[in-house]
Amino acid sequence: ARRILVPAGMVLIHKGARDTGLTLLLEGEVDVYSGPGSDARHLNTLGPGGWLGEISLIEDAPASAEVRARTNVRALLISRAHFQRFLETHDAAALRIWRLFAQSLAERVRALSA
Repeated sequence: ARRILVPAGMVLIHKGARDTGLTLLLEGEVDVYSGPGSDARHLNTLGPGGWLGEISLIEDAPASAEVRARTNVRALLISRAHFQRFLETHDAAALRIWRLFAQSLAERVRALSA
C-alpha cells in the first residue's frame, strides 16, 4: 500500500476513471456522489476505517461514483495489480477479503434501495 494525503475539497476518485485501486481511510472524511456535477446526488459519507474503490479491484471497469475529501484525508492506496498478486499468494486472506467486499456491496445496495 502507498500512503496518500488529500486536502479537503479535492477529488480522490473521478467518476469514469479506471484502475482507481482500493483506498482505505485512516483519517478524515470523504463524500461519495453519483457524479461530478452540482446536481449529483450525495450517496454516502465515509470516515476512518472506511474504504472505497473496491469495485476497481474486482473488475477493470470505470469508477461508478465521484469521491471528494470532506476534510483533510490520510489514506492507504492499494493498486489492482498489487491486490491481485496478494490474492494469488494468500488464499485464506483472499476469502475473508471477498466476503467483506460482498457484505459492503450488499449494504450499499440496500441503502440505495431504501
